[in-house]
Amino acid sequence: TRKRRFADGLAVLGRAVEASPEDPYVLYSAGWCSEFVAEELRRPKRAHQAVEGDAARHYAAAKALFLRALALDPDEKLRGDVEDMLSAISNATGEPWDEGMVERAAPRPR
Repeated sequence: TRKRRFADGLAVLGRAVEASPEDPYVLYSAGWCSEFVAEELRRPKRAHQAVEGDAARHYAAAKALFLRALALDPDEKLRGDVEDMLSAISNATGEPWDEGMVERAAPRPR
């Protein structure tokens, strides 16, 4: 996304999510980039590679990825980062989120 090749970046991250669907860090990275794309579509700053869909679609995709990451019971630092991003999306879209939206996975053995 830093080179503003949004479609390419989202495609690579989509493949990463397919390869590691139970990795909260991969889900967070894909969600972060989807949110970044949504922000750029909502308030464009510079030219970028075209992507399919509008800001609402990319915010929704980011939110879904972040909720999946939370459901995997990430470490405390990542949990805080994910919750911050969900709050940012909520502020941008006006759609609230809360812990009740998270479907928890079974606890992992530690």
